[in-house]
Amino acid sequence: MTAKEEPTASGRLKGRRKSTARAVRGSATGAFNVPIGKFELSMGSVNVPSKSFMVSAGSIKGSISGKAVTGFKVRIPSVAEIRAGLPLGYRDELLKELATSEQTLNQLLRLSRTTLNRRRETGRLTHEEGDRAATVARVLEAAVAYFEGDKDAATRWLNHSARAFAGETPLEHSDTVTGAQEVIDLLNRLEHGIPA
Repeated sequence: MTAKEEPTASGRLKGRRKSTARAVRGSATGAFNVPIGKFELSMGSVNVPSKSFMVSAGSIKGSISGKAVTGFKVRIPSVAEIRAGLPLGYRDELLKELATSEQTLNQLLRLSRTTLNRRRETGRLTHEEGDRAATVARVLEAAVAYFEGDKDAATRWLNHSARAFAGETPLEHSDTVTGAQEVIDLLNRLEHGIPA
């Protein structure tokens, strides 16, 4: 904490960070914000300077640059939901929101046709498949935040090849946790004007 930052009664930081001229934002209570790169993590929310949105136990609330996040319906599931097995409908929601082919999403989730047919019988994804689906949803969420709530622009960017990923699309590059983090890191660098 710098001399200009001091905790409020709710534990929130009051004041300005040295790295930006913007005030710390957010609405979670009972926790201090921890600056990590572009994001400031606090209990129940993720705050981005000039763009803030709140991720609760699986839903997106709030606004980005004063605009409501519209049209973005995929929620980020909790760890308990992932461990219990997400409903197969979660994959279908993700497919609609990503505006990509079923084949591409199945490759990201590592679902062959045979496996997908078995999942249709049980109605649930395994926890590994659910975790991969949640990772892809986090990448989509970060892209929507970067494009200030414009889901169409975010999905176009995710489905367009990028030199930073040796010609792969950001979505294809998100087939592992490390690849997904690289996509989110690239969005972070672009946000701050750092060349890719």
